[in-house]
Amino acid sequence: MTAANPWPKLPFPHLEEDERARLFRETMAQAPNSGDVWVFGFGLLLWNPGFAPLERRPATPDGYQRRFHIWSTMARGTPDRPGLALCLEPTAGNCRGIAYRLAPESRESDLAYLWQREMVSGVYRAAWVDVVADDGSRVTALSWLANPGHIQYAGPRPAEEMAMVMAGGKGKYGTCRDYLANTIVEMAKLGECDPFLERVLELIDAGVIPGARRMQIACRGRRASSRSVDTNQRMPKGLGGNGSLLMGQKPHDAKVSGTPALTPRLIRHVAEILRLATPIVLARSGMILMILADIIMVGHHDARQLGFMAMGMSLVQPLVVTSLGLIMGTLVLSAHHFGAGAHRECGRVWRRAIAYAAGLGAIGASACA
Repeated sequence: MTAANPWPKLPFPHLEEDERARLFRETMAQAPNSGDVWVFGFGLLLWNPGFAPLERRPATPDGYQRRFHIWSTMARGTPDRPGLALCLEPTAGNCRGIAYRLAPESRESDLAYLWQREMVSGVYRAAWVDVVADDGSRVTALSWLANPGHIQYAGPRPAEEMAMVMAGGKGKYGTCRDYLANTIVEMAKLGECDPFLERVLELIDAGVIPGARRMQIACRGRRASSRSVDTNQRMPKGLGGNGSLLMGQKPHDAKVSGTPALTPRLIRHVAEILRLATPIVLARSGMILMILADIIMVGHHDARQLGFMAMGMSLVQPLVVTSLGLIMGTLVLSAHHFGAGAHRECGRVWRRAIAYAAGLGAIGASACA
């Protein structure tokens, strides 16, 4: 492997079935005794887990970061032209991802599927890592760390060299370029930005096919430049015929496509807002109906009756204020858990709210009796 030719000639190692089964037994023997099995996704699992989880929580592992430090000779490359794939490396920093809780009824088949998918060559070391979810909960999840002693361990390299490798990497599951772009998009959804990975993608997209479909990647509240998501890619125009990067040269013949249509994104955005706002709209509608009822009652009573009603309302007003606070708190907690994909937590919040509401209702009824 040279600077002009960064692709090593790699064999395509396979773990024997007996060895793979042994590693599975050893790994599962170290599983926490909590009853639940969690899996932490940081790459492909973010947008294509391949199974139906019982629950998903945005989470961050303790002391790990995602890195493109693995040579891919099947999924995103070939033995003659390997690509790069993600792994977890123990190092300081953040690595936002998703913790998936496996459903008990499909746990065995889900683990078998993941083991078959990830533990092909032995370049990954399956391990249990501690992750902290956004709601503050901590779980121990199965994930895949790099095996530095394996022949497919690539290690760190400059952005320019990564761009050379990934621009032409293509395997069973698609291109390295799309793998990188999807990872950046999913990271942005979780509020994480990696300028180094964005730089690699910019270098690859310097020679993007004119007219290719493009997307906007939001990162920490700002919009990054448009990037192609076309799966039919070629070597960037900034790469020489032998695959080397022509430093200092610009792809003068590369064309930049226009701004993508806003309508589909706007429709999705509005639909998401309406879906999350529905509980609040319903609660406010109930309050409006209460005000209308008060107005109707005022028209049917004299001043003395209204005075007694005002005195009675002053007694129950603390209950009303408490109830409104309970409603707003329930809506906020429900929206938080719903957005995090923890739908079961939404049910727990509403069950507790119903119990509180019943208690407040009983107090109000006794006060009015």
